[in-house]
Amino acid sequence: MANHRSLFIYYRVDADKVVPAHQAVARVQHALQRSVPGLQARLMRRSDGVQAGVTTQTWMEVYEHPQGIDPVWMQLLQEQVACLPAGLLGERHCETFEDMPALEFDAPR
Repeated sequence: MANHRSLFIYYRVDADKVVPAHQAVARVQHALQRSVPGLQARLMRRSDGVQAGVTTQTWMEVYEHPQGIDPVWMQLLQEQVACLPAGLLGERHCETFEDMPALEFDAPR
């Protein structure tokens, strides 16, 4: 049975590093998707962090797979991230979330 967990990784990026950081993360995600068929990867940024004068942006990578999170592709992710240039991205924070089980309740009468 699939575990239906999603992986969320968030970190800060200095405004002057946005272009090389975006290119580097896109390469990592593309390599993972080539290595893990069915893997869905997205890169998001916090919407209130792109205003003029803001010196950092908060980004989030989102990974999902129909079979759930697999230790094998997690290892591939760690290997890819280890190849990123030092100091390009802020400290990475990883969290996993899973689907809530269906809740059975009586419908209001």
